[in-house]
Amino acid sequence: MEAADCYRTAISIDPNYHEAYFNLGAACAETGDTKAAGAAYEAAIKICPTYASAYYNLAYLRQDAGDVDGAVECFEAALKFDPLDVDTHINLGNAYRDKGDTAKAVKAYRMATSVDAESVMALYNLASALQDMERVDECIESFQAALVIDPTYVDAHFNLGIAFQDKQQYQVALKCYENAHKLDPSFKDAADAMEHMRGVVDHKREKKEEEKKRKKNLKKKMEKENAAVEGGGGEGEGKTSAGSGEKSDGGKRLDKAEETGAAEQDEPKRGILGLLGNRA
Repeated sequence: MEAADCYRTAISIDPNYHEAYFNLGAACAETGDTKAAGAAYEAAIKICPTYASAYYNLAYLRQDAGDVDGAVECFEAALKFDPLDVDTHINLGNAYRDKGDTAKAVKAYRMATSVDAESVMALYNLASALQDMERVDECIESFQAALVIDPTYVDAHFNLGIAFQDKQQYQVALKCYENAHKLDPSFKDAADAMEHMRGVVDHKREKKEEEKKRKKNLKKKMEKENAAVEGGGGEGEGKTSAGSGEKSDGGKRLDKAEETGAAEQDEPKRGILGLLGNRA
């Protein structure tokens, strides 16, 4: 006899056996009969309206069926009767993200972390939602907290790299991508991001060296011009030019426009920053 048949037999003996309905729902869901599973969970809830696990499993069925509002309703009902279940808070947050309500998702994930401060999934999902809201500093803090607990979390390393890239901290972003690639060499997005970021870091290093060299050359030129001004007075210093009524420079001065113009450099373009998305 199959498990579902056993539970049906139990229900026929005791129609108010809510746990038998719950187990029947789980058995039907496992075989892919989601309609029967949903009916069984609803029957369990009707008999026992405070049955948090039944609400939770029913929420999953509704979420899989695309009924996000129904899923949110069931997850919230489950939390009403079992407010300390971390997974329910996390899945409520996921349902809110599916609805596009990221602010409520963040609230749900924060509740999950308040229940269990070491829940890696809660911290990671919180960080991802904050990243969607462009609250970069907060998302970095959450990704790092997740990695303290699980340093092998590839996706956390990768998305932390994106966050640092958004802050234009390219060297740190590169290190994050390298960590992700080292942990999972088959992760193509990490490999691509790592190579791109190496190019960005190398380019910035080259531009920094060029700027250093340019400033050094400009300083030498200014010193040379100033020396020419100071040494060019001679016997005629203090005399006026014939017919001009103006005091002579005694030498050429560095034109201000020339000086400041030499210092102007185009900022390096941002390139393809931000195109890399989160890994699901």
